[in-house]
Amino acid sequence: CPGPQRGECVCGTCRCHEGFGGSGCGCRLGLGGCLRGGRECSGHGRCVCGSCLCQPGYVGPLCARCPSCRTPCQRLR
Repeated sequence: CPGPQRGECVCGTCRCHEGFGGSGCGCRLGLGGCLRGGRECSGHGRCVCGSCLCQPGYVGPLCARCPSCRTPCQRLR
């Protein structure tokens, strides 16, 4: 177990404290680090262990940028 803040070892397995999960209590649960404007990962990904896992093409800590996506002006051409 990673330490007393996240969980405790009970009979050889980690028992996670509230707000943590995973086999070693290493995952912070909840969407706190993944919200932008009330949307999870800017609507372009999903929250995994407190970090955004972006859809293909989207990058950044909150999946807000898409370097390969066409801009609004490009779409109107």
